[in-house]
Amino acid sequence: MKNILKILAVAAVLLLVVLQFFIIFNIYKVLKQNLLSTMNDNPYQVLFSKMFLLVLISAFIIIFVIYCFIKVWKMLSKVTRENNMRKDHTYAMIHDMKTPLSAINLVADDLEENLQVPLDSDLYHDVRILREESAHLNRICELVIKVAKLESDKLQFVFEEISLKEFLSDVCAKFTPQAKVDGKDKNVNIEIDVSKAEKVNADKLYLAEIIDNLIDNSIKYSKESVQIRIETKKYSAKTLVNMPGIERLHIWPNKKFIELSISDNGIGMDEATKNKLFKKFERGENTVEISGHGIGLHYVYQLMKMVGGYVKADSHIDKGTTITLGFPED
Repeated sequence: MKNILKILAVAAVLLLVVLQFFIIFNIYKVLKQNLLSTMNDNPYQVLFSKMFLLVLISAFIIIFVIYCFIKVWKMLSKVTRENNMRKDHTYAMIHDMKTPLSAINLVADDLEENLQVPLDSDLYHDVRILREESAHLNRICELVIKVAKLESDKLQFVFEEISLKEFLSDVCAKFTPQAKVDGKDKNVNIEIDVSKAEKVNADKLYLAEIIDNLIDNSIKYSKESVQIRIETKKYSAKTLVNMPGIERLHIWPNKKFIELSISDNGIGMDEATKNKLFKKFERGENTVEISGHGIGLHYVYQLMKMVGGYVKADSHIDKGTTITLGFPED
């Protein structure tokens, strides 16, 4: 965005300079013709005296605009440089946090496996919380680093044809029949229907992360009994253009897309939350008591944008949410 502003600023300055010279040149031609037809003295001296003020004002305007342009350019460059330094420092710090977190995870795992105390004791419960929360913090660090790489165009994708039924079954296996969220066990039922589109061309690693993230959200923002349905459909680009809720769409007139939607019976969200759902660090007002940082869906959005797809959301308060991913068919 900042590069676009710089290009527009340069174009504006050049256009203004060309326009000023064009105006001066045309006024010069008109005055010269009039003077040559009415005067016997040196016309150039008279012409210069009549145009001096105009030339002076035009030169002042050009100098002032160039000065403003240089100031804006320097300001944008400084802001960009400071922003990059701040981001690099933040992500470097988060990356350095992973080493002690990994050590804590190893110690907690070892304690939980070898601790000679009853399973219902307070000490065993505390060790389990330590392991779970350190693992959770480690996942957050990983996600922040991946978002940074994604926004810097440093992620590499390896596309392959994926059989969705087997793939989704493997990804969903760890969530069923029960999942633990914020120390609470929830009953989870996941229904998979890929009969309308059984394969998709995508990066298997990042697709697994997307599905994992969306299912985790569905469980997190649902009540004790969680019902999730995953299904596929096919759409042409012409159909999608007129559909509401499309967040990002790279299309050509005859392009076809495979949609993968994940629906739940969760708490849902209002229209205001839907409009900012895929922005970084944004969360709904009805989720303040649930742990989260507003990074996951932004990461999903950025990934789908990078692979030339789209993401959309449909949700209503207390009626659940459907997040739909669109992948180019070829």
